Amino acid sequence: MIQISGSDSPARFTGAVIRKIAEQYPEAYQETEHIHLLSSLIPAVLTGNSRVPLDFGNACGMSMMDYLGKDWSIKLVKAVAEGLPGGESTLA
Repeated sequence: MIQISGSDSPARFTGAVIRKIAEQYPEAYQETEHIHLLSSLIPAVLTGNSRVPLDFGNACGMSMMDYLGKDWSIKLVKAVAEGLPGGESTLA
């Protein structure tokens, strides 16, 4: 985890929170179209673009990004999504 994301993924980081919420509320998770960080929610609302890009620094704090490669880590996305509704493809 640390070698890929640069973080030991505290329980408050987004990857862990997504997993916890999806396990507790699988129906709501299945119905979720898009997950925003607080830092991307306001720009999405102001621009009317729900797919507004994430700031790299904030995205790294999700514990699913390859810090050095500056892209989502397939290994980390799989780890968060394992056993969740829709699996890896839904989360990605």
